Amino acid sequence: ISKKGIVNYDFEHFEEESKKYQKILLDYKNDNNKVFIDENFPPLKNWKRIDDIYNAPLFKKELISPNFVNQGSIGDCYLIASLSRIAKQYYLVPQLFERYLPNLILGKVENSINIKCGAVVIYFQAFGRRTPVLIDTFIPIKNDRPLCSFLSDNTKSPWFCLVEKAFAKLCGSFSNIVGGFLSNGIYSLFFYYPKHK
Repeated sequence: ISKKGIVNYDFEHFEEESKKYQKILLDYKNDNNKVFIDENFPPLKNWKRIDDIYNAPLFKKELISPNFVNQGSIGDCYLIASLSRIAKQYYLVPQLFERYLPNLILGKVENSINIKCGAVVIYFQAFGRRTPVLIDTFIPIKNDRPLCSFLSDNTKSPWFCLVEKAFAKLCGSFSNIVGGFLSNGIYSLFFYYPKHK
């Protein structure tokens, strides 16, 4: 247990949990009513599915831009800045997501992946290696707007909302991602430290 009372997981935990993704996809394919809810990072009553709020494709070039990424009510500006930096190179965004399994099992979706099963796997650089983090697609909502990162234009891609949630799960909670450095955010996303001159 960490000082904040959150269980500290390791790579093996996240890798083992991410292996459930294939079963989640197959269960959804066989029964469309079987939509994933993450018992290890459960949503609260006021949370909504990302595709109930935004329905744009995740990876379409024209829908990804730093201008569309907005910080919400938690103090993770370093992460939001890192996500904005990634958005400058739109082709980096799909690399954060597990795409092979949803495309194979549920079929390809143009400029996106099928998230109707309620789950995604997002990769981070953690524990000294590329670490998969399985999440459901619920995000916190307040007054009908995402509490965390959000889009100023609902027709754009909400990819970064899912990445922010997965990062919170990796770190143990949303409160654990408050405060940090841009260099740590970039490293966690792409195993790269920005150069400072």
